[in-house]
Amino acid sequence: MALSIQQKAKHRVLIALLAALLLPLFAGCGIAPLSGQTQNVKAQLDALLIHAAHFGVPQSSITSIKDQENTIITQAEWLAISETQTITSLQSMINSVYTSEYTSFEQNNSATQLSFAALNNAISLAQSQGIASTYFTVWQNADSQSYAQAVTSQELITTNNQILQQTAIVHTMQNAFNQLTNFSAISAKLSRAGIQNQLAQQEYAQDQTAYALAKTQNDFFFLSSQINAQIIGLVNDEIQAIPYVGGAQLDVLQKNITLLQNYQQNSAPFQQQWRQDNAALGHIVSLAQFVQFESAVQNQIAAMQLPLTIGKTQKDIDNFTALLHTADTMGLQDYEYHGEFGVQQLQSDFAGSQTLQDFQNTDSETALLTENLREMIANAQTHTPYNQPHTADFTLMHYYDIMSGKVIIISLAEQTMRLYDNGNLVFTTYITTGEQSLPTPPGSWRIIAKAVNVLFTSPFPAGSKYWYAPTLVRYTLNFHPGGYFIHDAWWRTQFGPGSNLPHYDPNADNNGSHGCVNVPLQQMGLVYEWAELNTPIIIY
Repeated sequence: MALSIQQKAKHRVLIALLAALLLPLFAGCGIAPLSGQTQNVKAQLDALLIHAAHFGVPQSSITSIKDQENTIITQAEWLAISETQTITSLQSMINSVYTSEYTSFEQNNSATQLSFAALNNAISLAQSQGIASTYFTVWQNADSQSYAQAVTSQELITTNNQILQQTAIVHTMQNAFNQLTNFSAISAKLSRAGIQNQLAQQEYAQDQTAYALAKTQNDFFFLSSQINAQIIGLVNDEIQAIPYVGGAQLDVLQKNITLLQNYQQNSAPFQQQWRQDNAALGHIVSLAQFVQFESAVQNQIAAMQLPLTIGKTQKDIDNFTALLHTADTMGLQDYEYHGEFGVQQLQSDFAGSQTLQDFQNTDSETALLTENLREMIANAQTHTPYNQPHTADFTLMHYYDIMSGKVIIISLAEQTMRLYDNGNLVFTTYITTGEQSLPTPPGSWRIIAKAVNVLFTSPFPAGSKYWYAPTLVRYTLNFHPGGYFIHDAWWRTQFGPGSNLPHYDPNADNNGSHGCVNVPLQQMGLVYEWAELNTPIIIY
């Protein structure tokens, strides 16, 4: 029941009296003021949360930590929990923010690397089809520079979005190029058949100009739509052109069918569609019928993209496996490419892929590992001294587009590290990488953290053959999630060829590392001072 005006007034009086009675009580116990040390730690956490937001940590993670902080501070003020407990909780949250930044950076770093590989693959495919563009080199150089300069997750996200946009442009550029090629082929067929169309020739010349000037995804998409409309218009003007126009589109479908067969994918349904389309083409006598025919063929071509990508990915993994067999027969000790970072990972990713993007990502991973393994094989055949510039190093730096600035190259077969600055070799040293059961991950990485005097503790339980006592390490460069570092190993006396394999070392385990890259102490001090955050690292 609603309260009357008089009742509401009485309620206000009661509330005021209650507040007056309770005020002395609260004034007596009060809100416990935060100590100076607690306030300082809280201020550090607040400043770090602001930094994390600008850094690119997801807002949900920041909000969760902020809510925890508010709960702790409220408890400290009202429940008078101990200062030590409050500070410990706040410091734990500070560590959580650092972890969030680290995780966010690594996730976006990996995504950017895959996107860059996908762009390079798209450009390579386009170039193999005869598509040339000055944008390709400009994009790759600009992306490489943006990637190298990115020091926050937000900057990596911006770079990744830029690369994804460029990849989309390449795909729409390919479509426009194919449409333009198709238009040219149709015009040529019509001319050979004695059918001349001056308007079509004029439109084709204009399309060529528009293609040369196109810059954005919308530009190429609009051009493709325009050319398609012109082709339909050509059919409308010349009904006798239908067999030639339709035949050119069926040629595209047949090329994809042949490609599917080469990939050993099931092409029977598409081949059946092609036969039906070919038969239907002979009975088209109107523009309306042709438009329906053309739409059906385009849908069939689009439906082939997923099986084509699956087939290409599987073929590329098979080629990588065959290349791995070649490396095995050469005795290269290429175990790093067999397990969780190599073919095993690719097969697992392939089995788990479902969407077109999933398979494209797996294919991009395959391309990166294939290039690294190919250069391992090529490098083994040159017999260049370890402390001299290696052709394979330059090939990989070109491949990853990191010829400028500082680059760390690690050769697994040679157990050697080479440092380059703007393409000039400036330092070399022998190293020791992961043993066979705990390999060092091959690929392209970056230094994500630097620290001195770090106490390494074993992630393996006591009693495990991999367990080790807490060990103080002087210089560390973190390059991969999961605890992969370049660091000094003062306990080793042997580095270089064979030190990652079972051997005798009087002061250390008679084997390789646990996955890290071990460097002699004195040399590691020089490497640590020379290397910078985000310095690229290629391990092959």
